[in-house]
Amino acid sequence: MGGSRKASQGYRGDRVRQFITAIPNVTAKVGFKFSFYGLPPECKGCRLYNLCSRLRKGCTYEVIEVRNIKHPCRIHDLVRVVKVVMHPIKGLVSSSIAVEGMVITYEGISCEVLECPYYDLCSPLELLRGEKIKIIKVLDESVRCPKGKTLRLVLLEPL
Repeated sequence: MGGSRKASQGYRGDRVRQFITAIPNVTAKVGFKFSFYGLPPECKGCRLYNLCSRLRKGCTYEVIEVRNIKHPCRIHDLVRVVKVVMHPIKGLVSSSIAVEGMVITYEGISCEVLECPYYDLCSPLELLRGEKIKIIKVLDESVRCPKGKTLRLVLLEPL
């Protein structure tokens, strides 16, 4: 009986934050990736609401462990308890602060060039202005800002 299935080689990559949550039983498999966009209003009165709602809207997660705990669900018929990791958020920061491990207060980059291919990276929707974030990794990809700003592509983690 009991126990859980875990990824055999453990966690790899730049994903760091782990959460226990519940997802539909049919998708509860190690390696399954999904984006969380919030819960439907029907979930408000459910006793599992706090378990299911602890993920951050707009972020991508990957299942790293499936637990042997299942619960009935109004929306999905059956959900299963899993451990997930949050993938870091890709974004742009000023080159002067692009240092791995640096913790900064997120302000985003002001830009009016809507057709710029990097526009969504200047102020990722997953991040909130004024929150503390950590620069997990500085990526090698070069960014040519049409406004002449010196920017670096980085992976970010909300704290």
